[in-house]
Amino acid sequence: GGVSIFSYAEVFFTARTIAEPLALVGLAAYFQRHFVWAAAAVTLAALIHPLQAIPVVLILWFDLLRVNRKWGLLTLAPLIAAGLSWAGLPGWPDLFLRFDQAWLEMSTEATPQTFIGLWQLRDWVSIVTDLFLLVAVYQVTTNAMLRRLIVGSVVMTAVAIVVTYVGADTFHSVHITGLQIWRTHWIVHWLAVSAV
Repeated sequence: GGVSIFSYAEVFFTARTIAEPLALVGLAAYFQRHFVWAAAAVTLAALIHPLQAIPVVLILWFDLLRVNRKWGLLTLAPLIAAGLSWAGLPGWPDLFLRFDQAWLEMSTEATPQTFIGLWQLRDWVSIVTDLFLLVAVYQVTTNAMLRRLIVGSVVMTAVAIVVTYVGADTFHSVHITGLQIWRTHWIVHWLAVSAV
């Protein structure tokens, strides 16, 4: 993004240093059908660094949805939450909170990567390169689990970018901006680099 955040394995110690391997362990455990271990690893990753774990949750949800359409009922959760917010339920957070102009200007200056419209050419080149590599891997691999992971990662990254653009760049939603779901790209990037 605006500060080249499209990466993994930071060179200095942060919460991401622990959360990313845990998230990957969760992915691996899930695709090996060790669901308890997967849930434990992803939950621990989320407790340490939620923004790095959310992408894994989205990818796993997409794969579960492919297996059983009933998982689609989870899409009702944000709609219900938004409805409660719209109804003004006492104590419920305002999910429709938007940046005012001053706050928006400070946010775009401090964290430009959270706004898709501020991504630089090198960011898009990174994404396109990763997609090219994963398409190539998808075409040659016979590993069904890897193919499912590639599809889930690519689809959810595309969805996350669109949702972020609409929610953050267009409607200036504080909560959608803060979730940073575009970070699903770190899984795509890790897969592409691992495939080389």
